[in-house]
Amino acid sequence: MRIILILLISGYLYPQRNDSQATFYNVGSKAIIGGVGALINKKPNEKGSKVFSKACIKVL
Repeated sequence: MRIILILLISGYLYPQRNDSQATFYNVGSKAIIGGVGALINKKPNEKGSKVFSKACIKVL
């Protein structure tokens, strides 16, 4: 069953065309993950949008 699921999902996926496209995907995904992590660990008196944007900028 798992093999069928993997084959179905792989039909929708496609590789990046070049290294710069892969770089943008990696940096973008890490920025979003870092922002979500910062939101989870923020202090109660901090604004969520400020914490998220600050964490995203740190990744870049």
